[in-house]
Amino acid sequence: MRGVNPTPQGPATASLSHLDDAGAIRSVLQRQVEGALAHVQLNQLASVSRPDSPAPQWLVELPLLQDSGQFDLWSLRVSRGDGQRQGRGKAGTQAAWALTLAFDLPALGPVQARVSIGGDRVSTQFWADRPATTALFERHLEDLRRQLRQAGLAVDHLSCRQGLPAPGRPPGRAA
Repeated sequence: MRGVNPTPQGPATASLSHLDDAGAIRSVLQRQVEGALAHVQLNQLASVSRPDSPAPQWLVELPLLQDSGQFDLWSLRVSRGDGQRQGRGKAGTQAAWALTLAFDLPALGPVQARVSIGGDRVSTQFWADRPATTALFERHLEDLRRQLRQAGLAVDHLSCRQGLPAPGRPPGRAA
């Protein structure tokens, strides 16, 4: 599905300790497993190419367990040829691959990052919901630019913006 945005999601507690009855635990686990499977199916359907959007894309959600027993859900979308091209002005431009990552960590708040790469050219855009997170990312952009160049990449665009991209629209470079 074109325009599916990963959405940062906050931590979820992984605990059934508040339930005493084995039947209640089974019921809760069954609902949670059914919900997780439905979510996986939705991501798989969203990854299927459609005639109006031939660009392939893959959606993955990665639950990461914290020491506190909570899960952080990292949403990852990989797409190719979504209308953005890298290496403009060069002969034989290549379709960009784009990786969009969304997460919500307690210390940073909701964050999205989009990295587009085509050939040896890269563009990276960060969005952070909190002003302090935006400032933190902005302080480190030049270090990231230097490291990307040291890796042999030409940096076309590198920035961090306050707020998150509009839902239902793939995040891209703002005008």
